[in-house]
Amino acid sequence: MKKRVAKRAWPLFSGAVVWITGVAVQRALASGWRRTRDSEPPTPRSDAPLLVTASYTAATTALSATAAVLAAHGAEVAWKRLTGKKPPKKK
Repeated sequence: MKKRVAKRAWPLFSGAVVWITGVAVQRALASGWRRTRDSEPPTPRSDAPLLVTASYTAATTALSATAAVLAAHGAEVAWKRLTGKKPPKKK
């Protein structure tokens, strides 16, 4: 029974950790943009130049992907500390 619970709880736990990290990274990037540029971050429909919008999008994507990988690893470490076992693997 415990294995069944762990198999269902692990995706929820790791997904929540990665999602929270993603939100934090997005907010940090937007906050950093506001502090350095004294304006709102560009959006696809804003009047910002294409190069500025593309640069912001590239930076956001790269940092978000890196944070997601690190968060997934952190979730594995946290799961092992909380349960004493490795996270269940997909079949």
